[in-house]
Amino acid sequence: MIFLKKKIGGEPPNIFSYKCKLFLNLKEEQKIYFCSSGREAILKILKHENINNVFIPNYYCYPVFSLIKNLKGIQLHGYSSQKELLSKIKKVDETKKKLIILLFFNGMQESLEEYEKFINLDSKSIITILDAAMTPFLTLSKFRFNYLITNPRKFYRFPFGSLIFCNPDKKFRIIYNFNPIENIEYLFVKVFSRVLLNLRINFLERIGLILNRYAEKKVPLKSDLFTNFFLKNLKFKDLRKIRIEQHNLYHQLLKPISNKFIFLKQASNEDCPFGFMIRLKNREKLVKFLSKERIFVSILWQIPKYMIKDFDFETIKKTEEIVVFPIGPQYSRKDIEKVCKLTLNFLKNEINL
Repeated sequence: MIFLKKKIGGEPPNIFSYKCKLFLNLKEEQKIYFCSSGREAILKILKHENINNVFIPNYYCYPVFSLIKNLKGIQLHGYSSQKELLSKIKKVDETKKKLIILLFFNGMQESLEEYEKFINLDSKSIITILDAAMTPFLTLSKFRFNYLITNPRKFYRFPFGSLIFCNPDKKFRIIYNFNPIENIEYLFVKVFSRVLLNLRINFLERIGLILNRYAEKKVPLKSDLFTNFFLKNLKFKDLRKIRIEQHNLYHQLLKPISNKFIFLKQASNEDCPFGFMIRLKNREKLVKFLSKERIFVSILWQIPKYMIKDFDFETIKKTEEIVVFPIGPQYSRKDIEKVCKLTLNFLKNEINL
């Protein structure tokens, strides 16, 4: 078949299809810095703070894990629980500079407050990054952090840019270069791939997928003056309301399998979820079944085979079981209802899921 029916999931809609408005809910006492990617933001903080040890969640974006692991002079410590994190912190020399990355998912505010109880956030040797790439509306978070990183490109239609929030007393400085070619190349390939992925023509979508994979391997790690100016003047649309409505619609319609929900609480105005997450055994069967209906779910985070040895069993198990259902303004209520209906019908016929 050359021409295809509407796709649900996969890439966001075309970036040229709407007018944006500015919506960054900043606290007055916070500074904001612009980077070309989340990876660049983390690298800038590591260098600025002269970090010796990095504590990172085992269940985390593997490209960032791999990037830090290969940096000279930095020791990487994975952790899967508060208890394990505290134990590993105690084993590191107190005078060594330590950076703790905390991952925020929808519904984890209580969990962060638990971390705050036992991490000495006033220690000059401890620096914290709150990674809010999965939920950008976090400037209202009560958790005390040194830096907050969020990637609007995961939520908005423009596939570029990362934001760093920090307190005014932080003399944080980003040095920009004068060569925008690398960033422009990435941006051009990414945008072009999205255009192709939004067409309903089979062979063009296949080309778009190839280009998108290529672009993800070329994520910029350096900002330049041109892209910095561009990002500062980019208007981001507030998509919080519709995302919360759709997230809670999944919560309602998939109630028969609520025991498989990652987060039991519904989304609220204090959060803007990335997608609706469940955990299933034999996830790949569901992914394959939905793809035949042109429904493309996401998975977090698929670890390459050459990195398997770096992760524990529980982390690997999670990467094989988590499913993220799509939400966003490009989907209607009927689209969400269709995804839920097909998912429930599929699970009724499956054993031990």
